Amino acid sequence: MLMKIKNANTMASIFGKYGKLGIQLGLFVSIVVFFALMNPVFLTADNALSVARQSTYLAIMSLGQMCVLIVGGFDLSVGAVAALVSIISTMVMLEISDPAVAIIVGILVGLTVGTIVGLLNGFIVATFNVSPFIATLGMMGIINGITLMISSGAPVYGFTEKFSAIFGYGTFLGLPSPVIVSVLIALVMYVLYNMTPLGRHMWAIGGNINAAVLSGLSNMKYKLIAYGISGFMAALTGIMLSARVSSGEPTLGHTMMMTSLVACVIGGVAVGGGAGNVPGALMGVILIGILGNGMNLMNLGAYGQEVVMGVFLLMAIIFDRYMHPGR
Repeated sequence: MLMKIKNANTMASIFGKYGKLGIQLGLFVSIVVFFALMNPVFLTADNALSVARQSTYLAIMSLGQMCVLIVGGFDLSVGAVAALVSIISTMVMLEISDPAVAIIVGILVGLTVGTIVGLLNGFIVATFNVSPFIATLGMMGIINGITLMISSGAPVYGFTEKFSAIFGYGTFLGLPSPVIVSVLIALVMYVLYNMTPLGRHMWAIGGNINAAVLSGLSNMKYKLIAYGISGFMAALTGIMLSARVSSGEPTLGHTMMMTSLVACVIGGVAVGGGAGNVPGALMGVILIGILGNGMNLMNLGAYGQEVVMGVFLLMAIIFDRYMHPGR
């Protein structure tokens, strides 16, 4: 028994000290070298820009997922929220004739809906002490049903083209507008977690909830904030993706729930709370973006890609076990 404890502590020490950097750097180098050998297009500037554009949507959703993970939660409903907001926002835009007003109102309504769903998740988890997995799984089913009911399972077309022109394909200073939005979001999140008491308190809630509550922190308050941010980010992802595909889609973003978890855990965000940071989560997003792009260049089908993502999730959980053995 003592030997097992000693070995576990040794592994924890090694992974705790070098794990995040070593895993991320090792995966990055391995993936880049492999795909560069498989397809010379992989290392071109145009393909790098494509990876950046594709990764922006996952980055936004993953930063929201990170907030929930840090406070010891879990959010399986983010993909469903993105789809719901995609449908609602575009439906609202269809009802308003003025393009500028339509875009503004559609975005505000979508962000409000997503935030409300997130707050409801946080309220259920914090008030009734329900497992975050079960609570958000149930919410995912509810949201999926509502989305299919109001859309009849069909995409929404015909809203103002300026929406896609600005938020889907627009550029500023040579950079795609989705990339700019994701960078701004990342900067705000970095400031929140590294320069404000709110960020430190959320880390404290996830690290040791009993000690945090005894110190005067409100479990309800910070769970609501974390899940509210997650809902907001999922909604923003749905809006940006709608602009990208020029339609409201009832299945938009469903696969991003798993990839956002993979990105966060690979990036060092602890499953169980109390550890994680914005740069790490973004590195995880970049790794997933490169992996997906490389598989596309190799013409690997959607089913095969889902298998690979599942393997990466299992690997990430195993690494998380050694980096955060107490979780």
